[in-house]
Amino acid sequence: MEKIGDWDRKRKGRNRALERSLFSKEKKQDYKHCCSVHYNIFGEIMYETPLDPNSGESFNFGCFYCRFKKGRYLTFIQKLRYLKFFDINSFMLLNFNPLNKLTMRFMDFSFPNNVNDIVFTLQDKIIMKPLKCFNSVIRLSSKVLKNALFYEFCFTNSQLKRLIPAYKHVRILSLEACKLSVPTVPDFSNALENSKIKKLILDGSGQPSWSDWGNNLDEFKNLIQGLATSPDFKSSLDTVKIRNCMIEQHVAQEIFLECQIMRVEILTRV
Repeated sequence: MEKIGDWDRKRKGRNRALERSLFSKEKKQDYKHCCSVHYNIFGEIMYETPLDPNSGESFNFGCFYCRFKKGRYLTFIQKLRYLKFFDINSFMLLNFNPLNKLTMRFMDFSFPNNVNDIVFTLQDKIIMKPLKCFNSVIRLSSKVLKNALFYEFCFTNSQLKRLIPAYKHVRILSLEACKLSVPTVPDFSNALENSKIKKLILDGSGQPSWSDWGNNLDEFKNLIQGLATSPDFKSSLDTVKIRNCMIEQHVAQEIFLECQIMRVEILTRV
């Protein structure tokens, strides 16, 4: 059985390998500072070593958490400058602030070429009004291979008409605890061609503090009707989760039947 001390030494070795892979192009005077900053945080945020690009292995491992509210994470991200982060299994951008220039520079220049899963959590319910910020989120979609989760975002109807098609190639698309403004039925008939989305998760988005579907059921109907305009989306979808959304099971089933979305498992309870 592996001793704790041995495991800790291996973890530190993995962190040092990560330092070398991230900062090999940095000047020496910056390298030492970067190592100090990220060594203090990577013990808690990295589960595995980075992928060796010459190994030929897949990158089904590892998770990088970046908490943009914490100064040490911002310092680390700032020190990345224009270096490209390595491919990794999961990438979590916590307390994402689209108004922060440092955050946007990281997304535009340092984000990995490929990740299996991406998780965004927005800071303080900031509405993504700046076009540049939203465009960066759309551009990242081509680098996400399997699952995309957006948490505590506020999306307008026009933004949803770009966001959902941009991530139509993922298996699971999650818009959890989000405010989804859908006053009219969006047209996805062409935009979701060749959709691969199997699971659509909207948990918590119907709460009163968000979309309030208990009092605004028409907006939920508009969203489902819009998605139903795409034959490919209807054929690929097999599960919809709308738990904690103030919508009863039978009501949800009626809406999906009206939209001719058949053979889909609808979950309304935790």
